[in-house]
Amino acid sequence: MKRTVLSIVALSLMAAPALADPGKDQYAATLGVQADLYTMSELIRLDEALSDNDLTTVRWIESGGLKSAPPEDPARVTAAEAQLAASLGLDPAQYTSAELAALYAERLAD
Repeated sequence: MKRTVLSIVALSLMAAPALADPGKDQYAATLGVQADLYTMSELIRLDEALSDNDLTTVRWIESGGLKSAPPEDPARVTAAEAQLAASLGLDPAQYTSAELAALYAERLAD
């Protein structure tokens, strides 16, 4: 009897992901995508990208990109790069992180 109950519980747990999630379905519908193609995390990231009008990220997510590395945006400047460039009096968009670090190290050595 105990094995039968455990088997039923195990089978129901395996079937649980296949059950419909009305909230997720509705959320996906508001984004214009199929719910079964995305995790909730992917839907949230897609929603943020759509809100920010970030079409590069939207295309990346829609192509399954969350399962791989994020797209490189050469114009994107991180907070660390901005701070380092500001301390050097430079435009962070004109330098890579490595270049900024090397220039900072040179300045410290002088």
